[in-house]
Amino acid sequence: MKKSIVNQGRTRKQAIRYILGVLIILVSLFISFMLIPQLYARQGDVVTALTANTVIPKGKIIESSDLLMKEVGAYNIIPDYITEISVALGATAAVDILPGDIITPSKIDPAAGDPYLNAIAKEGNKLISVSINTNAAGVGGNLLPGDIVRLYFVYEDEDGKSRILAPFELKELKVYSISNSSNEELDRVKDDNSSLSRNMVVDTVTLIASDIQVMRILEGEYEGKIHLALVRR
Repeated sequence: MKKSIVNQGRTRKQAIRYILGVLIILVSLFISFMLIPQLYARQGDVVTALTANTVIPKGKIIESSDLLMKEVGAYNIIPDYITEISVALGATAAVDILPGDIITPSKIDPAAGDPYLNAIAKEGNKLISVSINTNAAGVGGNLLPGDIVRLYFVYEDEDGKSRILAPFELKELKVYSISNSSNEELDRVKDDNSSLSRNMVVDTVTLIASDIQVMRILEGEYEGKIHLALVRR
């Protein structure tokens, strides 16, 4: 009787070991042929994410040149990565961002900065200032922010003769601000009766321009004199 009970116990243990062995083999096969291939497949997947093209210091208004859309590995990527440049353009860096870092909402502060400047940056434009040598070249103090102007370049030849160029790219530019020699914005000087200098002569005009327009303006600024003409208000 005791021998029979012992044999039954051994048989039961052998059955349990057999079942456990089969389960271990099945789990191993599942891991080898299902989980591992999927893991490697995911590691090979890529997504397009917004990354830093250069060092972006904390507090900097982010420009298009600071950003780069780049393919990165999808495996273990930060879930809230940004997929559109427009989301970060004009925002302020909330932390120091290094080249190659994936841009996430926690690294930028869209609410910071001037909303108007943010809108300008989102359109891919820049601000550039030009020096006005005479009151006449600045439309005699009649400019206002928002005016549309055309730029002319006045060059002097070797024989002393003047020639005028009117680049097609600069036929319509929007005025962002107008300042006098004291760096006071003229629209504020007109409206302010405080201690501002009351100097109404235009010294600097800041324009909203594309990259191509910026290059043309710089060429004209350093090779000749700039003259503005009011197109419309």
